[in-house]
Amino acid sequence: MKQRTFLLLLAASLIALGIAWWAARGMQPHDRTGTTDRLFPELAAVINDVTKITLTGAGNQNLVTLERGDTAWGVADRAGYPADWDKVRRLLADFAEATIVEPKTAIAERYAKLGVEDIAAEDAGGVLVTLGAESGEAGPALIVGEANNAGTGRYVRRPDEAQSYAVTGLFEAPKQVTDWLDKKVLDIPASRIEEVLIRHAGGELVHARRQADDKTNFELINLPAGRELSSQWAVNALPNSLTNVLIDDVQPRSGNPDFAADVTVLFVTAEGLNVELALDKQDEAYWLAIDANAEPAKAAQNGETAGTEDAAADDGAAKTATGETGAEVDGDEAAAGEAEDTASNEAQNTATPKDPASEAAALHDRHQNWYYQVPEYKYNAWAKHLEDMLKSPAGEGNQS
Repeated sequence: MKQRTFLLLLAASLIALGIAWWAARGMQPHDRTGTTDRLFPELAAVINDVTKITLTGAGNQNLVTLERGDTAWGVADRAGYPADWDKVRRLLADFAEATIVEPKTAIAERYAKLGVEDIAAEDAGGVLVTLGAESGEAGPALIVGEANNAGTGRYVRRPDEAQSYAVTGLFEAPKQVTDWLDKKVLDIPASRIEEVLIRHAGGELVHARRQADDKTNFELINLPAGRELSSQWAVNALPNSLTNVLIDDVQPRSGNPDFAADVTVLFVTAEGLNVELALDKQDEAYWLAIDANAEPAKAAQNGETAGTEDAAADDGAAKTATGETGAEVDGDEAAAGEAEDTASNEAQNTATPKDPASEAAALHDRHQNWYYQVPEYKYNAWAKHLEDMLKSPAGEGNQS
């Protein structure tokens, strides 16, 4: 009797476990789908017709709107400023190529665990991504939930269906507008810079130039009599500050009528390109305006002397292609990181532009309508005072 009772209890337990397992999956055995089924079977053929991407968050709040213009994708929430094309491309590719790994729950009460609950809910964890065409009609839509444990796919649900799925594709859809911006606005290697002039609103000037007898170092032209540089890096850091310039946010110039430059910075290259920065601190935000022009005499000379000693001195120009640093970066660590990036990429970009006039025109066209919000450490790297670069005068002790 004891053995028979044990077997009956075991059988009942197994049946109960089986029922619970199928209920948790929210599906019946015959619903299982093969791994070759596309999530949107017809989309790949028409993916290039997509002209709009809308991201909607909890409480049906519009988060981000991306629109395809004549030449590129833009962020509608920032007056059409260029979007990060890599992110847009990857998201569209995921829509077109995603395959169903397996169905998951179809029970609404279990959606939250996967992040695919109805977006109308105030505490919804996912994001509704909707594709649109030029006709204005809404195309495929998907509630994008949590990533799987391996980080190789997502849990998703089509908003008009109860069934959720595990699918291939990362479906990265950041909820912040700023995460969709094309954040790199300048990337000019230090080896191209010959001269830097910093002018403060109060009249102070910082003037640095590449040394004639040592092309690897800069000198401070207006070094006060009897004073010394705190280090060679104090002045060498100035030309490095145009490498891999990343912004935090952007706004049209028409949207910031209070912009008034506290500091202007001029970077001069050997080829005749002038890059001009205007900086303005507004409350706790740091704003940047960029412009460029070319010096005709130097531009003409550059075309005639390509391959000469001066051009050779620019060999090894580095175009940094590292990713963005964290939002909160100590100024010294950020400057050191930029220096390491430049050095580590020294052999990757040896080409020197031969047409500074065209380069200046391209920079002007890109930046003339925008003010850029930059990190505090970047503002400080450009807004240097003479005293920031000098040792304390003889006889003065260290001051905290």
